[in-house]
Amino acid sequence: MLDEKQLKELLLPKIDSYREEINALNNYMAENPEIGSAEFHSSAAIVDLLRKHGIETEYPFAVFDTAFKGVINPEKKRKDGTSCRV
Repeated sequence: MLDEKQLKELLLPKIDSYREEINALNNYMAENPEIGSAEFHSSAAIVDLLRKHGIETEYPFAVFDTAFKGVINPEKKRKDGTSCRV
């Protein structure tokens, strides 16, 4: 298992490589605010970005038109990882 320093060394350059896209998404959402449970444009923008990077998505998800689920490792080739709910 990686320690904190090793994890940072591994992840920070990868995260930084997405900086421009993340900032553009952030700016889009800030310039186009939506009310809660009606975030149709922002959720679509997030899903588009995930799909662009090959992340399998289910959208809409569950009973919410603006919810989505992203699956990073659908074949479960590796068992380790992190899950996140938004």
